[in-house]
Amino acid sequence: MTDNRESTNPTPYSYWAITDKLLAGEYPGDQHPKNYFRTLVSKVYSILGFLSRPSQGVMNSDKRIKAIVDAGIHTFLDLTEMDELPEYEHKLNSLNNSDNTTIKYKRMAIKDRTVPKKEFLKQILDFIDKEVKNNRKVYVHCLRGLGRTGTIVGCYLVRNGLSGEDALQEIYTLRQGMLNAWMQSPQTQEQIQEVINWKD
Repeated sequence: MTDNRESTNPTPYSYWAITDKLLAGEYPGDQHPKNYFRTLVSKVYSILGFLSRPSQGVMNSDKRIKAIVDAGIHTFLDLTEMDELPEYEHKLNSLNNSDNTTIKYKRMAIKDRTVPKKEFLKQILDFIDKEVKNNRKVYVHCLRGLGRTGTIVGCYLVRNGLSGEDALQEIYTLRQGMLNAWMQSPQTQEQIQEVINWKD
C-alpha cells in the first residue's frame, strides 16, 4: 500500500518538512561525485526511484529539478561544499516556477557528517525564515538529504515550536513516504544532539 505522503512529495527522495513552505531532500543536480562508493549508491537510488515511480522515468538531474520547481519551489538552499558535487545552479537560470517567480540559488556549505557553528546554523535558519516570509518556498538539501539536511530541518522545526525530541520524531514521520525512509536523519550522534539541544 502506498503512503499518502509519497504522492505529495515531488521526488522519491524529498519530503515537505513544512507543507508548501520548506521541502527537504537529496541533491537535485548530477550525483556522480569523485567517490566511487557515492557513485554506486547514486545509481542504486536512481533505479529504486524509477521502480517506485515508473511513470516519471529515471530521475536524472533535469527531471529532479523540474519536479521540484513544478512543486512551486522558489529557492534552492544547497548545504554541500564547493566542488563536492557537479554544479546545477546554471540549470536554474532558465527556469521559472508556475507563478513565474525567478528561481534563487544559495549555497550555505556544511562539511558532510558535521554540524555548523551555532552562529552559522542560525544564519541558515534566518535565511529560510526570510524566504518563507517573502512567500518563497525553499528546497533545502545536501547529498542524500539525511545528515546536514536533517540537522537544519530539525533545528528549524524547533525554532517553530517543537521540542528537539519532537522535531526528530516529526522528521521520522514525514520521511515515511520516501524510499530511504529506513535511514536515520539526521545521521550522526552529534547532529542528533544539535537538534535536541537547539536554542536560538
